[in-house]
Amino acid sequence: MRLPPLSGPRLAGAAALMLAALGLAGCASPPEAVEPAYVATRPYVAMPCDAALQELGYVQDLEARLTAAQRAKRRGDALLVASGFLVLPLLFIGGDDEQTYDLARVKGERQVLRAVVLSKECTFPWR
Repeated sequence: MRLPPLSGPRLAGAAALMLAALGLAGCASPPEAVEPAYVATRPYVAMPCDAALQELGYVQDLEARLTAAQRAKRRGDALLVASGFLVLPLLFIGGDDEQTYDLARVKGERQVLRAVVLSKECTFPWR
């Protein structure tokens, strides 16, 4: 079975589909999809409860800021893709970057700190 050749509207549709696929490949990951990076527990295990709780609060605040920045970057990348038919070369500057890796590291730190705080049975000051 032979497929008909691509021409006219079919060619334009195929080109638009290919451009959209290339553009989506260049988008930043949604913050929810960023997996926590491995973080060694050793530096945190030696911390007393008050220091671990303070560090956990700092890391949670940093994670919230990085998550918001990642969402903004993803929205910006989506707008770039939407306008990509006009500025095709710019489609390839998006994607994951140092900000995404920072978010992954901070998520890993939060996981480790929560595990340390729970294992030490630290008393949360807000409880």
